[in-house]
Order: sequence, then structure tokens, then C-alpha cells
Amino acid sequence: MYIRLATTEDSQIFADILSQYVDTPFYLDFQQPTAQFIADKIKNVTQRYPWLVCEKAGVITGFAYAETFRDYQSYQWDARTTVYVDKKFQGRKSGSYLYNTLIDLLKLQNTANIFAYVTRPNLMGESLHRSRGFKPLCILPKAAFKNGTWHDITLYHKAISTLQEPKEFVPFPKLDPPTVFEICDKNAKK
Repeated sequence: MYIRLATTEDSQIFADILSQYVDTPFYLDFQQPTAQFIADKIKNVTQRYPWLVCEKAGVITGFAYAETFRDYQSYQWDARTTVYVDKKFQGRKSGSYLYNTLIDLLKLQNTANIFAYVTRPNLMGESLHRSRGFKPLCILPKAAFKNGTWHDITLYHKAISTLQEPKEFVPFPKLDPPTVFEICDKNAKK
């Protein structure tokens, strides 16, 4: 496995991966995103946070990114994470490698807390988050309506800093590129 930074050139493949989830409650938009929508999102997200790709033998197996949890200054040390794995590669550790790398990069940015929303039931999603040390905070009952059904959402949390007073948040583009590549490399399966 190989972890690298996403580019807008990956957009169509990400859209293809998401197309596997459009008819499920695990992707909560109603329509498949276009490659342009994903490219715009990559540009927006990477101004502040990492967007990662997992590859195996040159094939993209999944992606993960972080984004703003809430748009208030006092939440600047909190991030919300998203991980999607191509269904052909589920259960083969792509999600774990992506999350390990994402968490390490968020620590480098001085992020204090990570949050993730997981539609219920989703055994693979729940297992991935628990295995990475996330704890369920609460269940948002009937928070999402899709395919004629209301779905509960679990809000997961992981603290990645123990500082009483946080250090200044470092936007992703300001991180040292060799350090970023070293983190990507150390979290990839050899």
C-alpha cells in the first residue's frame, strides 16, 4: 500500500468510488458527485487540511480527508474526518492506513479533537473508527433521510492532544513537505 496526497486529477476516481455508495445511507447526498464537484472540494479542503489517497499497485483503493468541524474560531483545533474505500478493497486495511496517516498529519497541525459522523448501522465504519481509538459520543436519532428511510447517525470523537492550551493551528500547506511525505511513507504497508 502507498499513501500520497490527493490531486484534482484524482477527482474522477473519487467520484467513481462514491458512486458505489450513492444508493446507500453511507453517502448522504442524493446524487453522484461529478468529478468537477470533487475537484473543487479538493481545492477547498487542501487550503487547510490534508486529503489523502491509498494506492495498491497503482490502483486507488480509497481516500480520506479532514475538514472544518464547525465554522467558529473556538473550534479551529477540531476537525471532521471522512474516509471512503472502494468496495473491492474493503477489509484490506486501506481505511486503517489512511486514518493512521490522517491522524498523524492532524497532530502535526496541532489539531486537538477529531470528529466523525457514521450512519447506523455500518459495521465496517463503526469498526474502523473504534479500531483507531474513536469513542462514540452520541447518537443523532433520525438525523438523515435517504431512500425513504430515516437514519440514525453516530458522532464519534478522538482526542489527539492533551494540551490544556492548544498551540497555534498550522494550515496543511504550511507543513514541512519532507515531514508530510515521511508520515505518508511510514504509515503505508511495505
